[in-house]
Amino acid sequence: MPRNQTGSHAAVKASALLSLGLALLAASTAAQEVIIDNLDPQFTSQLAPGSEGGVVVLMYHGLDGSFGYDPADFQAQMQYLADNGYATWTMDQLLGWIETGTPEPVSPTVVLTFDDNYLTVYSVAYPTLQSHGFVGINFTHTAYVGVVTSYDHCDWIEISAMESAGVLFTESHSRTHPDLTTLSDSSLNTELAGSRSAIETNIPGKTCRHLAYPYGAYDGRVITFAETAGYETAVTTVPGVVTRSTPLMEIGRYGVNPDTPMSTFISTVSNASGGGGVEWTSSTSEPEHWSSDYQYAPGGTAGAVATWVFTPSQSGEWAIDVWYTDHSNRATNAPYAVNHADGTTVYRVDQTSGGGAWNTLGSHMFHQGNYYSVQLTADDADGFVIADAIRLRWVSSVPAGLVILGAE
Repeated sequence: MPRNQTGSHAAVKASALLSLGLALLAASTAAQEVIIDNLDPQFTSQLAPGSEGGVVVLMYHGLDGSFGYDPADFQAQMQYLADNGYATWTMDQLLGWIETGTPEPVSPTVVLTFDDNYLTVYSVAYPTLQSHGFVGINFTHTAYVGVVTSYDHCDWIEISAMESAGVLFTESHSRTHPDLTTLSDSSLNTELAGSRSAIETNIPGKTCRHLAYPYGAYDGRVITFAETAGYETAVTTVPGVVTRSTPLMEIGRYGVNPDTPMSTFISTVSNASGGGGVEWTSSTSEPEHWSSDYQYAPGGTAGAVATWVFTPSQSGEWAIDVWYTDHSNRATNAPYAVNHADGTTVYRVDQTSGGGAWNTLGSHMFHQGNYYSVQLTADDADGFVIADAIRLRWVSSVPAGLVILGAE
């Protein structure tokens, strides 16, 4: 074959390989692009209805494989709370707020409760909460402390260690975990007063003030006996946001587990410090929205937050882009907070222009399997704030030519 034909053949082959490579690269890039719209379950929004606010109390039981759970899922839930600025309270703090308004839940606030004193409180919850500076409540049925039944339970040494560390505080779940409404007066008093006495005897200096009703079962008689025994609050299994109007002996809790879907977990805790989980307003008045609509909140709305949550498919640098509709009444300083592996970066976006297109917030490092978020708030914005869609793009470096909106 003549040399010029050989060269031509090689050029054609190289061109084909280049086209194939570009096609594979395009397919790979498409596979590493994720868009989360305001209608997707990974998105939540919340308005704060008035100044009273609300606190969410979560109820856990077992946390590890013996209960069918992966502790990593619980750790991911706690990481989400840490990444998104949640505070945790003790029952004493919750009591103080209901009675006096102090302390005030200035950030989204949850109370982490763990029923039944399972050993996983010590082996899983204790180190996880301690690593984030969180606190929690270990509701204990005292006749089973250190006893192996179908599951192992913490002993008094482990309970005291968690209490001394200021991480997990033990309160009463009765003595033997009966349905309190079925007991005689004598037995009811033994269950309530006996449990409280055991906790105070085995934890020096401790005053036990709080009770979790076994099975969530209670009535007026149980409340009266509990108050007589010295309890100042009691928690139920009825879900609901706690406000300063909540009866002290009927505090609601949301039941969750490590395998609760992250979207459900986020939706539950998003009720904190907002009470009721009222969403931002949906609209289609401006046509260049992503998908079928967008949401908005007026600037200056304290406690208004919209959140997109994601977990990267691989570790590395990802670009974050945002989509919104523009208008002259929009905020010129809409604050997007990107929570990433190295911390949180806030970008101020002028939503009066540039809408109907992807606008980049820059690239950040994320780790595979961890949960991260982009949060948009309205409290100090100078116009309407628009929450529509975000996009994640895998990058090897910050793409040339992209204008990164100003970071704080």
